[in-house]
Formats: sequence, structure tokens, C-alpha cells
Amino acid sequence: MNYTNVGKENFSNINISSLILHSNADRILPIDAAAIPLSKCIKKNRRVVVQDGPHGIIWTHAEKLILPCSTFSQSNDRNL
Repeated sequence: MNYTNVGKENFSNINISSLILHSNADRILPIDAAAIPLSKCIKKNRRVVVQDGPHGIIWTHAEKLILPCSTFSQSNDRNL
């Protein structure tokens, strides 16, 4: 799936702050086909790229996701 064309109008309607987590080494859903185009569609977003993680970064690199998730969820500035 490539978010560049599929459902782009749906993602551009998201108007809340969004955290996009992705790995630069995901071979199942590459960052260039997913997170980068998605971050261009969602106006208010914070994109975090996990280095050298596989597709399942939530299981393999959870320790690298704690700080960005915590920081984002506690942020007072939701107007990214």
C-alpha cells in the first residue's frame, strides 16, 4: 500500500496532533511508501524514525518508543 495516492483525502482530514512511528529498515511497509507520505498528509504530526528496526518495532524496539510516546502524550503544545 502506498499512502501517496490511496486515501490521501481521508488522511488530510485528520486535524489533531498525530504521532507517526516508523522504522527506516521496514521491508514489509517501507518508510518511503508509508510514514513519509502519511506525514505529508496529516497537517499536525510528529514523525519518529527508529533506526534499523524491522516491521514490528513495537515488539523489537519498544525501549526506543517509550520516550517519544511519553513526550508526545504529555506535551502541552498539541499544535505541532
